[in-house]
Amino acid sequence: MSSMERMPGYVLTPRERQVLYHLSLCGRASLTDLGRQVGLSKQAVSYILNRLETTKVISSYYAVIDIYRLGMTHYRVFLKLHKIKPYEEEELRRYLADHPDVSWVLYLEGDYDLFFVSWSRNIIQFQSVLDDVISRFGNFVQEKSFSVATHIEYLPYGFLLDPPAPPDRSLNFGKKHSTYDLSDTDRRLLLSLNQDGRATQKILAAQLRLSPSTVRNRIQKLEDLGIISGYNVRIDFARVGYMYQKVLLKLTDTSATTLERIRTYLKDQPGVIYLLRTIGPYDFEFELITRSGETGYDIIKDLRLHFPHAVHSAGVTIIKGEPKFEALHLDVSPS
Repeated sequence: MSSMERMPGYVLTPRERQVLYHLSLCGRASLTDLGRQVGLSKQAVSYILNRLETTKVISSYYAVIDIYRLGMTHYRVFLKLHKIKPYEEEELRRYLADHPDVSWVLYLEGDYDLFFVSWSRNIIQFQSVLDDVISRFGNFVQEKSFSVATHIEYLPYGFLLDPPAPPDRSLNFGKKHSTYDLSDTDRRLLLSLNQDGRATQKILAAQLRLSPSTVRNRIQKLEDLGIISGYNVRIDFARVGYMYQKVLLKLTDTSATTLERIRTYLKDQPGVIYLLRTIGPYDFEFELITRSGETGYDIIKDLRLHFPHAVHSAGVTIIKGEPKFEALHLDVSPS
C-alpha cells in the first residue's frame, strides 16, 4: 500500500500547519527565518521539522527546476489499464519507477489508472520512452493519451491555515525554452538539490568537493538564470487527512484572456496547489487538495457557472500514490 493510500493517522497542530505552509515554495528557508514567520525559536522549529519528518508527514524537500531552461520538455502520459493481474500491475509500476527517463509516476483512481512524465529533450526521445513502456505492457493498456505541459505554476499550501491564506507568491516554469551550457559541477549540484532541497551548503560542498562559498555562489547563479525556480516540500497529504486530486479541463475558448481569468479564479480557491497549461486531449489542468471524502466536483460546478462558454467538459482523478516525483536525470562525468 502506497503512502497516499494509507488511512490518515496524524493530526497536525496549528504550529505545524504554519511551518508547512511557510515551507511550501520556500522549502529552503532557514530555521531562523521559519521561526520568525511562525513566532518560534529556531530550536522549536527544528523540533517540529524533525517530528514531521520522523512521522513521514514530510517525505522530502526538493528544488523546483525549470527543465525547459535545460532544453527539455514536459511530456505526459495517462494510461487506462485492463485485463491486468495485481502482480502484473505491480511490475508495470516498478518498471516506470525504475526507468531512467521517467521523471514522475502517479497511481490514479478514476478515468485513468497510471500517469507518468518524461522530461525529454525532443519528441524522438519521448517516443522511445513511450515505445519502451508499450512494447512491454501494451496488452494491458486499454487507453492511452499523451500531452505536453507548456506552463506550470506551483501555489503555496494556503489551505493548511485557518482561515485559508490567499496565494501571495507562486513558482513558474515553462515560460522560456532554452539550453544553458551547464558545467558538470552545476549539473551535479542540481541533482543534489533535486534530491534534497534543504541540503546545507556545507553538505553540498562536501559532496561536490567545493568550498561552501562556491556552492552558495553557484546556487545563486542557477536561481538568477531561472533554472532553479524555488524550493518546495513534499507532504503525505493522506496521512494528515486530505485527498489529492487532479482535474482535467477541455475548453472551448483558449484565448489568453480566458486562460488568465480561469487561472486567476483557481488561484483564489482554497486547496488548488498546481496549475498546468497543456497541449493534448485536455487544455488546462489543476491539482487540488481537499478534506478526505470531498471531491473536486464542487469546484468544477463553480467553474461552469463562472465560465459557461469556456468549459466544455471536466474530469476528476484521485491521486492514490506517487512513487516517483520530479526525478531529474542529467548526464555527468564519473566522479
